Amino acid sequence: YGCAQFAGVNTLRGSDAATVDQVPADKQYAGERPGSGQPIPRTFDGQPPLIPHAVDNFDEITIGDSASLERSVTKQDIELYATVSGDANPTHLDETFAKQAKFKGTVAHSMFSAGLISSVLGNRLPGAGTVYLAQELRFAAPMYADDTITVTVTASEKRSAERIVRFDCTCVNQDG
Repeated sequence: YGCAQFAGVNTLRGSDAATVDQVPADKQYAGERPGSGQPIPRTFDGQPPLIPHAVDNFDEITIGDSASLERSVTKQDIELYATVSGDANPTHLDETFAKQAKFKGTVAHSMFSAGLISSVLGNRLPGAGTVYLAQELRFAAPMYADDTITVTVTASEKRSAERIVRFDCTCVNQDG
């Protein structure tokens, strides 16, 4: 589960703009932040955040609202994640080692999927300004380079007094 709480600010806060360098320069920005003149980076898939405004949208979210993204995992993603996180476990980087460990090849870091969930929460639903409070994860299967992962977050609970929304979050590959 991922939980998000809204900060109640009136200006756009940072977006997850992962691997913007993979997007052509003319497609890297979705516009300007209102009143700041600063650019709004597009998400890794080249799309602007779906809620490019201040996010005190707690009242607009209803139970059952959902948002998704689809991402094809690459070997470069796995290598970059290993570099950034410092997790150089050979199951992620060494094909021979991974196969000896009974995988069909090198596997993506499990926390990479948590980052994809964060991308949906920060860019799509609830959107910019979201404060990510907690997450409980279960990893049911390995994720490999060339897998296409669909991440979906669905509002499952609202706590009005605290202005907290709980989301059910799933990551599934092309095989379901």
